[in-house]
Amino acid sequence: VGLGFSGKLCIHPKFIEDVNQVFLPGDEEVAEAKRMLAAYTAAGTGVFQYRGKMVDRPVLLRAQKVLARAEAMSSR
Repeated sequence: VGLGFSGKLCIHPKFIEDVNQVFLPGDEEVAEAKRMLAAYTAAGTGVFQYRGKMVDRPVLLRAQKVLARAEAMSSR
């Protein structure tokens, strides 16, 4: 995931759970995405500063994808 990969082809069903675990966001990654999105809500603007870095729409979309992946995996 850190290198831009977001999926994997499995040739046998027994590999699915292992692959899902590799692509599952970690607890800290999920917590950071939640904090960033909360900061965005508090800022009330399209672009804002978070932890000394500029955050714009692509960064917010990435945080939303992290949360969506975590939610999808936890609801299984």
